[in-house]
Amino acid sequence: MLSNNDDRTPQNAAPTTGPTAPVRVLIVDDNAPFSSLLSAALDAVDGMECVGTARSASEGFQRVVELAPTVVVMDIMMPGLDGLAATTELRRLSPETAVAVVSAHSDPEWIARAEDAGASAYIPKSGSLSEMVAVLSAARPGPMAVASSLQAAWSSSRVTDPTRADRQPASPLQSGDQQVARDVRSTKAAIVQPGRRRDILRLLRRG
Repeated sequence: MLSNNDDRTPQNAAPTTGPTAPVRVLIVDDNAPFSSLLSAALDAVDGMECVGTARSASEGFQRVVELAPTVVVMDIMMPGLDGLAATTELRRLSPETAVAVVSAHSDPEWIARAEDAGASAYIPKSGSLSEMVAVLSAARPGPMAVASSLQAAWSSSRVTDPTRADRQPASPLQSGDQQVARDVRSTKAAIVQPGRRRDILRLLRRG
C-alpha cells in the first residue's frame, strides 16, 4: 500500500473547476519506476496534474473515490484483477472518468480488447513520454484515442474487421502535441455516488 505522500490532494477535496482546471491523472500500475517517471512528466506539463498512484486495481478503485481523477492510467498486466477487467468495472462505476490503457502489447488484438473493455485511450509503453502526455491530455469518455505510433496498424485492422468498421474512431493524435493540453475542455472530475461507492467497496473486498 502506498503512503499518503503519494497523493497530492486531500481525501474528498473539491476538484478545481473553470477554464484552467487541470487534467487530473491517477496512475494504476504495479511498476513503480514507470509510475514515477510518468508522474514527473505529467507534472511538468501545463494543464496536467498527477494526483496519485496505485499498484493494483483494488487500490486504484479506492483512489478514484478519494481523488476524483479526470483520467486513470491503467496498466493491463497487474496482479489480482487485470487492467482490462478493472477498466470495465471502473467505467461502470464512474462513467465520467476516462481510462487510458497502457501496455507493452502493440498489436491490434490488444487494442481491440481495450476498446471492448471501455478504454478511452490506448498507449504503448514503448512510446515516448511526449506521446503518452499527448494522448492523456485529450483522453475523455467516448471514442477511443490511439497513440500516433499505433494509428496505422489500428486503422488497418478496423477496415478488415466488419464488427468495428462502423465505429466512430477518435481523431488521430500527433506525438508531443502539447497544445492539446491547453485546449482540453473544462471538465468536472467524476464524483462517485453513494451507490457506486458501495460497489467499489464490494470490489475491494473481492480484489
